[in-house]
Amino acid sequence: MGRVIPLTQLPSGTSVFVDANVFIYHFIYETTESPSSSAFLKRLETGEHRGYTSPIVLSEVSHRLLVFTAIQRHHLEPKNAVRFLKAHPDHVKALSAELEAVNEIRNMGISVLAVEPEDIFLSLTHQQRFGLMNNDSANLQIMLRNGIFNLATNDSDFERVDAITVYKP
Repeated sequence: MGRVIPLTQLPSGTSVFVDANVFIYHFIYETTESPSSSAFLKRLETGEHRGYTSPIVLSEVSHRLLVFTAIQRHHLEPKNAVRFLKAHPDHVKALSAELEAVNEIRNMGISVLAVEPEDIFLSLTHQQRFGLMNNDSANLQIMLRNGIFNLATNDSDFERVDAITVYKP
């Protein structure tokens, strides 16, 4: 089991990988985790910590923003939102302005690490060992390849990974 520590206790100067849910709490959902997630992202922006993420995370955030905005704008049931968007590509086009929030991540002092083809193959080992889903195991592999052992996330699945420390909002 990995260590789990509140995100507010991340030491200054620490390198940390930022998972999608931290961005989601900041940009979309107003939850009890939102204030600490937003404060953490502000600390990254000021350079207190060195933040990293992956294109996989950016894609997850973009997708969630798209679906959430469609649900709000078109009064959709969450379970029907993706089907609605696939059937109405003009609505997807019309929602592109809302997706600008993803571009804000660039201005937060967060580096986007590359996904190497080998990361996907090696991530299968993490999937089998820790029972992680595809994107999570790929992000773990990207972290480990880059020597990053701290993760800002609210995903309890990562608590099974003994090689990292999880910082929760």
